[in-house]
Amino acid sequence: MVGNKAHAARALAALSMLAFIPAAPAENRMPANENGYEAWLRYRPITTIDTTTDTTTDTTINRPTNQDISKALSSIHVAGAGPRHTAALDELHRGLSAMLGASPSIDDDTRELSGGLYLGTRTDFEGALPSEIAAMLDDIGPEGYVVASVPNEAGTPAIVVTADDDTGLLYGAFRLLRELQLGADFAALNIVDSPALPLRMINHWDNLDRSTERVYGGFSIFDWPNLPESQPRYRDYSRLMASVGINGIVVNNVNTYKEGRLEGWRIITDEYLDKAAVLAGEFDRYGIKTYFSVNFMSPILFGDLDTADPAERSVQNWWRDRARHIKERIPSFGGFLVKADSEGEAGPHAYGRTHSEGANMLAEALAPVGGVVIWRAFVYRHPEESRGNADRAVQAYEHFAPLDGRFADNAILQIKHGPIDFQVNEPVSSLFSGMPNTNLMLELQITQEYTGNDIHLNFLAPFWRRVLSFDTHRDGPGSPLRDMLQARNGSSTAWGVAGVGNFHDGLNWTGHLLAQSNAYAYGMLAWNPRQSPETIAGDWSELTFGRNPDVAGKIADMLLRSYEIYSKYYFPYGLSLMGWAGGAAPDGNGDRSRPDPYRNIGRYHQTDAIGTGYDRTIATGSGYVGQYPEPLRETYESPQTCPPEMLLWFHYLPYDFEMPSGKTLIQSIYDDHYEGVDMVKALRRDWLSLEGRIDEERYYHVLGKLNLQLSEAILWRDVINGFYLDMSGVPDAAGRVQALDRPYRGLRYGHGPR
Repeated sequence: MVGNKAHAARALAALSMLAFIPAAPAENRMPANENGYEAWLRYRPITTIDTTTDTTTDTTINRPTNQDISKALSSIHVAGAGPRHTAALDELHRGLSAMLGASPSIDDDTRELSGGLYLGTRTDFEGALPSEIAAMLDDIGPEGYVVASVPNEAGTPAIVVTADDDTGLLYGAFRLLRELQLGADFAALNIVDSPALPLRMINHWDNLDRSTERVYGGFSIFDWPNLPESQPRYRDYSRLMASVGINGIVVNNVNTYKEGRLEGWRIITDEYLDKAAVLAGEFDRYGIKTYFSVNFMSPILFGDLDTADPAERSVQNWWRDRARHIKERIPSFGGFLVKADSEGEAGPHAYGRTHSEGANMLAEALAPVGGVVIWRAFVYRHPEESRGNADRAVQAYEHFAPLDGRFADNAILQIKHGPIDFQVNEPVSSLFSGMPNTNLMLELQITQEYTGNDIHLNFLAPFWRRVLSFDTHRDGPGSPLRDMLQARNGSSTAWGVAGVGNFHDGLNWTGHLLAQSNAYAYGMLAWNPRQSPETIAGDWSELTFGRNPDVAGKIADMLLRSYEIYSKYYFPYGLSLMGWAGGAAPDGNGDRSRPDPYRNIGRYHQTDAIGTGYDRTIATGSGYVGQYPEPLRETYESPQTCPPEMLLWFHYLPYDFEMPSGKTLIQSIYDDHYEGVDMVKALRRDWLSLEGRIDEERYYHVLGKLNLQLSEAILWRDVINGFYLDMSGVPDAAGRVQALDRPYRGLRYGHGPR
């Protein structure tokens, strides 16, 4: 028999305790069990169309029958053992039992591939893998896997899930279940896959009091006051993240102090390490490392030092000792995320040191424990510190580009996709072109801070795919950002992508049920940046709502249209920060209690009586265009060649500027906002057509969100168009736009200000 019997026996014993974890916490479970908690791991009988009232069997699609699949997968044969083997086995048992209507048998008999499902790493099988499958493993690298059908004389193929490491084995198990949910032919499986990006992370902006920053509709998943007591939700969250290939989680907010208002810096004290160890144990079982956002001043905040100067030996020793201590308590500790010298978070500038000197001190402390420091590049000056250039967009480049090549090998610079702040349409940050000798990570925002909060349907995959495909020209033509984020020079850990998470403690995880699609899409694109948004949207819709092609197809189409729709009635042509906290506020939010730059948001679009937009050209503006290499400079410098969706991001233009459509700029702004509202109405009509074909709970939940989205789209349309009518004095040619009373602020319908 291949594999260690004692280990396998322990794995089977563990399965008996783990395979029947409830689908949701008992106190939150609803009778219909269609509350969204299962997300895309919603295992259902694989030959039934999933609707409440239509139970037509799936006979019109040429796929294997339930009987065929049940026969092939009626048994699971496990080679080897370990926590991730057990996690994979648990998930397979859970999924197959639900999809096939009967629990598969489990044993450790892997002597012959005579039928059934075989699970184990290459080493576990001890040479028993068929040569063609072993050959598939030769080039896949860490975390990769093979899922393949092996014909045999009995006529029922064996299905093999294998990898070179146990994390890849876990990913392979999730992939098999996904393929079965999507109706793949089990007898023709021949999948070889591995991640393109080494680090695929979720950044939680969660505070230790369970409040969240920019996460809408609920409190933090992590119940810090009651930890180290565990909850089933922690494991279910880990399952969801692992199923889309996430391998790192930062558990706390990048704002750890915020001028004394937050206490996230406590996360690496012993009190919170005891709590975090419970989360880390769940994460590690699913191949996920645990990272902490730390405050640069920690040696002062809870240490016994009176300085945090990175050049001081005592400070260096303090961080090295703390990293070693964390590693001892949390073996799956991955490293630190740092926001420094930015928005009230102190950093090395307090001691006259550079960002690279601060990052390298932490990198040196983490190196002995195999950790990395991820240093955020979201740094800008307030207007009084602008040194003559108040354009926030230029400032991160000015801070970091001169430091290119000065960061340690285990230091990574994490850069937001654009130079402002997760705006709907803004260019890819010039830093990606300007730092060829530094380890870089792309930061995306899954939570919808400026893209609709938990109200607006806005599937972000098309935008993210555009960002990942952007040609940086860093190494000449053909230098897409996605390629820059892959490992180079033999390293397997120093590049990747981070997404600011949108999961919270709400029953359906994301507030808006359809916003789960963004978490799923982020994982899919982090694994393979070349995946098409169409495939991702289609798969998510089937996994979440069933394989009825009329239902899933319509939902996927709604997702794919949603980003363009939102852009129409939100920020026109790349303008930035025309609203605050979800409400329209083109002239600023008027809150005098907040310091600049928040008080006068109008500065970010420079609108006046003559025109609108921000001049960032080399010839007459802030010069931001000059931070890009050619031919990007030439493209962005001229309004005739600048992409229309970013026209006003790069250019201040008069209201009578002729757009590619032949209309004036001001009329285009008016028309787009009305068109956007009409498109939201069409989204709502599409959803109404699904009544009776989706369970009532989820149907009415989404309908309620679409009703709110329509009311807010109308509000945005009227506030933004009224603002432009007043500023320009140019009437709408169609006579629709009405003047509004100042100030131009729209509170959210049904919500009030956030």
